[in-house]
Amino acid sequence: MSSFGYSGTNAHVVMSEELDTEEPHPSNPSYLIALSARNRKQLEVQVKNILSFIEQRPDISITNVSYTLMIGRKQFRNRLAVIVKDLSELTIELTKWLEETKVIELKLVMVIQHL
Repeated sequence: MSSFGYSGTNAHVVMSEELDTEEPHPSNPSYLIALSARNRKQLEVQVKNILSFIEQRPDISITNVSYTLMIGRKQFRNRLAVIVKDLSELTIELTKWLEETKVIELKLVMVIQHL
């Protein structure tokens, strides 16, 4: 497509159909999923957000999830890291971590109440 202006200004645009550029990622035996937050509550929110995202997009690549969480993220004091083979294992491990966190908090509350 071309446009020629009266004052000598010309504009040209080349348009074509988008090519499928997504290449299959090589399969790795395991993937590191690392999270960090300023405090434990924020870490729990991140875990819940990732679980929700996986539930909404079960076709997402574990490679992409791992890469995105590792690159461009600021590291904070509270951290959680798991090594998994696939999304289903990631879901299991994160859910298990959330459940264990609730049990630990419940035990803390019970100890504080007994003092």
